[in-house]
Amino acid sequence: MGVYIREEDLEIYIGAKELEEISDIIEGEQAKDDKINQSITLAENRINSYIAYLGYGIPLKCADNSTPKIIVEMALDLARYYMYQKRASTEVLYRYEQAIQTLNDMKTGKLGLFCDNGQPPITPTLPNQNIGALAQNNKLSSYFDDSPCYSSCNSFFFRRKGY
Repeated sequence: MGVYIREEDLEIYIGAKELEEISDIIEGEQAKDDKINQSITLAENRINSYIAYLGYGIPLKCADNSTPKIIVEMALDLARYYMYQKRASTEVLYRYEQAIQTLNDMKTGKLGLFCDNGQPPITPTLPNQNIGALAQNNKLSSYFDDSPCYSSCNSFFFRRKGY
């Protein structure tokens, strides 16, 4: 179970039929649940790495304890892509690339990060200039040690760790 999305959210988003088609590739009910949970975790780890880079605390929440819809949508698109692995359709790949582009646009300041009501998230922020020092002091590094990094990931933490 994830922080931003759950298996039920993924089923609603992609539909029970598509989830079943993906699941047919995976042997056994436990393996299917493990794959879904792993995909959700990978998606949320990717999003959290960008959120932390921006200086926000993790997990990102709004005043009403909700998650910004843009974060939920990206988590769904990323998890869907991770479930397919190398068998992703053009649409799934496009949505994955759009989610990564949105995260990169947030990182470079082209897009802001706001809750659905237009207010900024309420989680405590970390000053950007001190993130590297915090990681070196192991205040954040334990989180990032377990986070996977793929070719498009280029945050400070992953370059520092040599992924």
